[in-house]
Amino acid sequence: DGRHLLWISERDDWRHLYMIDTADGSIRRLTQGQWNVREIQRIDEQQAYILFYANGYNSSTGEDPYNKHLLRLDLDSGRITDLPPDNGNHQVHFNPDYTAFVDNWSRPDQPFESVVRSTADGKILLKLQKQDISGMLKSGYLLPEVFHAKGRDGKTDIWGNIYRPSNLDPKKKYTAVE
Repeated sequence: DGRHLLWISERDDWRHLYMIDTADGSIRRLTQGQWNVREIQRIDEQQAYILFYANGYNSSTGEDPYNKHLLRLDLDSGRITDLPPDNGNHQVHFNPDYTAFVDNWSRPDQPFESVVRSTADGKILLKLQKQDISGMLKSGYLLPEVFHAKGRDGKTDIWGNIYRPSNLDPKKKYTAVE
């Protein structure tokens, strides 16, 4: 609108959004918490919302903090909506007027799924596909195991995946690749 400036800062060690009023220099914090804003996707000044990607937004629920989610921030109320709330990494593609998006998501231990969602509230409008891996599982394929463990400092969670061979013999020793 020519009066406000959107600013991303890590002033509290987490990457968050701030709004600066260029007329009086006041700063309004828009997001906060132990998670990071990754990038802005869209700013809609008329409807007063921002679409942005974030990591770690759902980490308090035990979700891998590296999973990327699309969030919608209502500028009037300050309410943030996780548009694709499913536990996984999300890649989205919007229709031209940003009223809906295709949400492609998965995790190492969850087959790929694709749905169409509303940009207003994240509600599923259409289920497109869910990857069928039943044949792979019947042939012996083992899904990766997602894990987390404390780092050397005893505080920081380190996340990773364990990929086991389909012919795993628990009595044998295997080389670990990190």
